[in-house]
Amino acid sequence: MLLEKNLSPINNVINTGIIGINKQHLNKLDYYKNFDSEIKMMDKLRNNYDIFPKKIVDFFGFDNETLFSVKINENNVPVQWLDNQWHYFFDKELFIPKETKFVHTINKRFDIVWRTYNA
Repeated sequence: MLLEKNLSPINNVINTGIIGINKQHLNKLDYYKNFDSEIKMMDKLRNNYDIFPKKIVDFFGFDNETLFSVKINENNVPVQWLDNQWHYFFDKELFIPKETKFVHTINKRFDIVWRTYNA
């Protein structure tokens, strides 16, 4: 979608389940502006093999993270990334640092998270 809009394809996909945003940035994001045409563009790109091979295009789908990330870039919305203390990716290591504020349990080992915080 970024390439289709003549924007840089360098991009970070944002997990919309764990965002915080103020009203000013939410208004600047303008998520629902041209929503129907954005969905049509997603659909068109899911069937376009001019840029990417079919095996790659087959992974394309409809999701809010894609559109959110495009809108961040398109509307130049500032992003502040959280450090590991505030947003710890609990993935490979089976250890949660004591100073962690928010655990993103990617590995789905919730039992370890519960034991850590119920101790």
